[in-house]
Amino acid sequence: MLAIAWVFCFAVVAMPGAVKFLPFFYKHVTIVGRKEYLTSFMPPRLTPRTDTQEDLDTLAEKFARSAFWPAGDERARTLYTFAYFVFFFVLVPMPPGQGRYMFAHAIVLLAAAVLTTRTTFWIFRKALANVDASLAMP
Repeated sequence: MLAIAWVFCFAVVAMPGAVKFLPFFYKHVTIVGRKEYLTSFMPPRLTPRTDTQEDLDTLAEKFARSAFWPAGDERARTLYTFAYFVFFFVLVPMPPGQGRYMFAHAIVLLAAAVLTTRTTFWIFRKALANVDASLAMP
C-alpha cells in the first residue's frame, strides 16, 4: 500500500516536469529548434516576441530557470530528493531493534536520493539539450 501511495505522490511531483516533454510526443520529435519548442507552450495570441535572436535568448533564459518546475528547478530538485528518499525508505526500511544505526541509515538513503535526483535531472537536461542547449541550465 505504501508503494502504491508513493507512486501516486511521485506522479504528482513529476507532473510539472513532464509537461515540458509533451511537445516531443505531440510533434513526434520533429521539433527543429528552440523557437518552435518554446512557442508550443503558449497560446497563439499570447506568444511573446521572438523575432530577434535577443528576444529568443531572453525567452530561453526564462525557460531554463524553471525548466522542470514552475516555481524553479531548485524546488523541483528538493521535491524529487524527498520523494526518492521516501521511496528508498519504503524499499529498505530500518530493521527493528537497530535504532543506533538510524542516523547512518538515513544518511545512506539521503545520499542515494540525491544521486538519483541528480541522475534524473541530468537525463532531463540531455533531453532538452536535443532541442537546444540553452533551454536547460547545468
